Amino acid sequence: MSISRAQDKLYEALRRDLTQHLAFGFVVLLVVFCFFAVHAWYQGKAELLDTFGYQREAFWKVFREALGYTLLMGVPVYFNLFFVYQGRLQDFIGRRLMDRAAVKTYAFYFFLLLSLLTAVLFSFVYAPLMQAAFDIIDQQWYELVIAILVFILSTTGLSYTKDAIERSRELERKERLDTIRKRKEAERQLDFIKRQIRPHFLFNTLANLQILARRKSDDLPEHIGQLSRLLRHLVYQTNTRFVPLEEELSFIRSYLELQRLQLSREAILDYSEEGQAPAGARIAPMILLLFVENCFKHYNSRSQGPKEIRIRFAMRKGRLNAVISNTFKPHARNEGTQEPPGQGIGLAAAIEHLALVYGEDYELSVSNEPPYYTVKLEIPIL
Repeated sequence: MSISRAQDKLYEALRRDLTQHLAFGFVVLLVVFCFFAVHAWYQGKAELLDTFGYQREAFWKVFREALGYTLLMGVPVYFNLFFVYQGRLQDFIGRRLMDRAAVKTYAFYFFLLLSLLTAVLFSFVYAPLMQAAFDIIDQQWYELVIAILVFILSTTGLSYTKDAIERSRELERKERLDTIRKRKEAERQLDFIKRQIRPHFLFNTLANLQILARRKSDDLPEHIGQLSRLLRHLVYQTNTRFVPLEEELSFIRSYLELQRLQLSREAILDYSEEGQAPAGARIAPMILLLFVENCFKHYNSRSQGPKEIRIRFAMRKGRLNAVISNTFKPHARNEGTQEPPGQGIGLAAAIEHLALVYGEDYELSVSNEPPYYTVKLEIPIL
């Protein structure tokens, strides 16, 4: 529902403190007038029945005294609101007489005590003034204490409610803006991670094709076609939050075929899939590639020992389990071996990617017990 400009101006006017105080004062005046009218009729000090018969003099007499009484009561009310409710007197007490921490601890009791003192002080000042200026109402000082205290507590309750609503709205607005900011920041981080991944992957793949070109291999056109399919996947699929699981696994298989080109004859590449993914299953793009790519980047390609890369994916109960491991030299500078897991650029990007997409709904463990560096990952299949 659209709001007109006039309605918007009216709403803004109603939100102003001056408007709200005037409205509250009018309500108080109305209540006091009714009380004075009934009291005058009961005491016989004003002909109320004649008032209803349009006798203006009686009406204006009650109105004048009700207005004066309301204005007088407004003085202690706003004195308390300005000095006590807003904490100025408490701050003075904490600064001059007591420990400020103690004042804050007993702030509510200090408020009640100071409100009572305000009511007593003004009641002694108002008692002779009321007897001289008012005919309808004649209150003793102790009756004035009760009346002033009721006005103070009523006004304070309304002010507290109003402030609580304003704080709640402001907190809700800040939380909404913070949520929007975090979502945009997460999207920017995810986009940055993807931009990091693509050049890394392309450099490795182009290096492999360069090897084939130097060998003048007949398989070069086929591998160039695979690279073309991979690039198409990178361009069109990684811009979405989730992609079909089968397409992502097909992408990994094509990637492995390209990476086989750089493996030595002694190296073992073992890849397997277990289980059947449900139809329409989806996962976040590039999640698996980050860990697979690290296997080829950090396996012990130049050592004399065994050279193995093992990759296993299993679909169980709506979740994808991945076990990815490679051999490494314990004293070589491998990402995630001597440094704690997640400090290398690739692995750190992978962990950040997981957190942005899945929140806490994933499990990741890294083991670097020689001779294998193993990553175990479990993510939901959506």
